[in-house]
Amino acid sequence: MMNFYWDKQYDKAFTIFEALSKQNHAGAQNCLGICYERGWGAERNEAKALEWYGKSAAQGYAKAFCNLGKYYEQEATWKYAGTKFKEKEHEEDANYKKALELMDKAIQLGDEANACWYLSMYYEGGNTAKKDMAKSFEYAKRGAELGNAELQLKVGHYYEEGKGVKKDYAKAAQWFQKALDNGDERGKSFLDDLRKKKKI
Repeated sequence: MMNFYWDKQYDKAFTIFEALSKQNHAGAQNCLGICYERGWGAERNEAKALEWYGKSAAQGYAKAFCNLGKYYEQEATWKYAGTKFKEKEHEEDANYKKALELMDKAIQLGDEANACWYLSMYYEGGNTAKKDMAKSFEYAKRGAELGNAELQLKVGHYYEEGKGVKKDYAKAAQWFQKALDNGDERGKSFLDDLRKKKKI
């Protein structure tokens, strides 16, 4: 099943996901939602994507909560695109509140790394939340500790630049090394850069 998906044979993957979804397979329902959201193996259909994410989430599938959270966050972002940030207005927005609730639920159910990545981005960007680098760092570190290489690099940069946390080049180097050990070659270039600047 997943071989077709990863090999980008989306027509075949969609057929299998659809069949399994009708048998109430939560993982397949989430994947079917992704297919509808991105137009993989079927025409893009936002309503059907949300329907299948919802069915998957109803069975307690963590990744479905994360995908639903992304949707509502994007809705809030698009709503306020190009407008001046107004903290109270944004924080009371229904889509924004729903996004945070769903992401928190995804974390509770175990999809921590993905949900932490998105929550870190939310608080870093300040699009639908008041910019809060301490919270951004908190979620990034939580996901990094779970082994997410992208977030390990991000934590390294936060320590390097003093974003949301006290600047600490030694800790920055530690996280870049973790990312490198985790297979992300960018960690090496960031370590080399710290050495070049004589920070470590």
